[in-house]
Amino acid sequence: MQIKFLGATRHVTGSNYLITLDNGDQYLVDCGMFQGSHVLEDMNAQPFSYDPADIKTLLITHAHLDHTGRIPKLIKEGFTGEIVATHATRDLTQIVLEDTVRLMDEEAERENTVPLYDASDVAGIFNLDWHFVEYDREVTIGTGVTARYWDAGHILGSASIQIRADGQTVTFSGDIGNPPAPLIDKPHPVDATDILVIESTYGGRIHEPPEKRVTQLHDAIVDTLSRGGTLMIPTFAIERAQELIYEINGLIASHHIPNIPVYLDSPMAIKATRVFKHYAVLYNRTDKQRALHEDILTFPGLTLTQTVQASKQINTVKGPKIIMAGAGMMHGGRILHHAIRYLPDDRSMLLIVGYQVEGSIGRRLLDGEKSVKIHGDIVSVHARVKAIGAYSAHADQPGLLHYIDSIAGKPNTIYITHGEYDQQQILAGKITDQFGISTVIPAFGEMFDNKKPASY
Repeated sequence: MQIKFLGATRHVTGSNYLITLDNGDQYLVDCGMFQGSHVLEDMNAQPFSYDPADIKTLLITHAHLDHTGRIPKLIKEGFTGEIVATHATRDLTQIVLEDTVRLMDEEAERENTVPLYDASDVAGIFNLDWHFVEYDREVTIGTGVTARYWDAGHILGSASIQIRADGQTVTFSGDIGNPPAPLIDKPHPVDATDILVIESTYGGRIHEPPEKRVTQLHDAIVDTLSRGGTLMIPTFAIERAQELIYEINGLIASHHIPNIPVYLDSPMAIKATRVFKHYAVLYNRTDKQRALHEDILTFPGLTLTQTVQASKQINTVKGPKIIMAGAGMMHGGRILHHAIRYLPDDRSMLLIVGYQVEGSIGRRLLDGEKSVKIHGDIVSVHARVKAIGAYSAHADQPGLLHYIDSIAGKPNTIYITHGEYDQQQILAGKITDQFGISTVIPAFGEMFDNKKPASY
């Protein structure tokens, strides 16, 4: 079994792993978009280093763009195989990609460029054969090849994927969650594995205690309201938006904050929230029970702004308010229009509640830049910029080490991906110290021939 690393190598985005079996059959795990710097984003247009027509099966860990964003390009260039995913991942992937192609079209028209793919390529994905899987159930995906999906606790429908072939077991962690979290269940331990490919987004960091996140959210809201300002929250449409709705609902219901105007200004997040409600069976035990008797993803004062006109109307609302809008890393979307209006306002606050990839506007603001260019204009930053690390949907270093520790039969080799290089190096050292397991930090395009253990 050979594994070739073609994305999320010494950086976070663009997950794409090619598995070639001894008989020549090829399988792909994720096909994500590169995001962040121009250098990374330019990689999206580069040819695949394999022939998409030769790929037998694509397995998807979860719906986020950095794991699914190049699937339409894969279709465009000849992939006709089977796609394996959970039901929730399929539905959320459709929302993500339809929104992405809309933004691409707008950018192409504005910049007079050719988009990476079009709506017909996105539609083509959902005309292929999908093999829907349930958690913890092994399924056959080829001759002598099986896969098992384990709840990764990252977003709704997310999974770690374990593949058995050529007498070996390889596990792709996907993005590992940061429990405890509203709605989402905790990551489930996987079976024994020979090889582990693990994410490392926060491989060198420790989040604030999870119980502090609601307190910090409360403090940010109260502080901004007391100044008469606007609280802007760049919001990932999937999981983070629903988590914030859930938390703000709780703060209002418990009378810890007043019933003030709150806007979910993201058509994509609105659609994703409907998917969350449809798949409430995947919630953690407590919220699954609550969802049987009440709608836990709404509250009085929450306005869902579908249209551009409704979004513009937010600016006419006087007094304090909360605006949750995409994109989560501020690389596009309606949050930029709100940022232009409110970043210069020293009464207002920008609250970061998710990972900001290097080079993104969100990362630059978090790093303390006092002006940023948005839509061609220089915007001065006088609003306060704060972050709540505990809202991350990614496990921190202790969480990643716990994930490894929970595997009953430890891997012989761990490949560290999906992280900036400094984070990967720190995690590699910790893994060696704690478990004595060999680690590799693959570079882009590196291929490793993993021989089956002598015991087979």
